Amino acid sequence: MPDIESVPIYVGQGLETAGQDLNAAAQHIMGELHALKSRIQSLIDTWNAQSATDYQLRMHEWDMAAVGLFGSEEDDGVLGEIARVMRVN
Repeated sequence: MPDIESVPIYVGQGLETAGQDLNAAAQHIMGELHALKSRIQSLIDTWNAQSATDYQLRMHEWDMAAVGLFGSEEDDGVLGEIARVMRVN
């Protein structure tokens, strides 16, 4: 039985831009999320007490999930890793 790590996977012509497409979509989504954060910042600044604490907790959870999916400067994230693999032929 062949070792799955050493067997090359052929990516057909229809998928040859999939890695680039994934990266572009991830960048677009991240841009939209940053724009949304900017638009609601003035509202966030008015929150205090429990609402502010709850928001910060949820926003931290959201940010961690986004980093896992989209990556960071140090890490590719799930979509980045899939895109990297899709560029290998």
